[in-house]
Amino acid sequence: MVVRVDGYLDGILIRDLEDGQAVSPVPGPHSFTVVAYGPDDAVLGGADRADFSISSYGMVDLDGGNFAGR
Repeated sequence: MVVRVDGYLDGILIRDLEDGQAVSPVPGPHSFTVVAYGPDDAVLGGADRADFSISSYGMVDLDGGNFAGR
């Protein structure tokens, strides 16, 4: 049973963002990791990690909000 799922951007925990807050990484290499935890805080099934790179910034209208990055 999954109790909590956390996301990490470049190893930094991203949690409890308020409405209107966003995380905008700078250009360069990055990683995003997702970890699912069970009732005893044990990691379930390991971590899922994706590596990506941002080459420049730009603003894109996305469902009424803005997304920075390309």
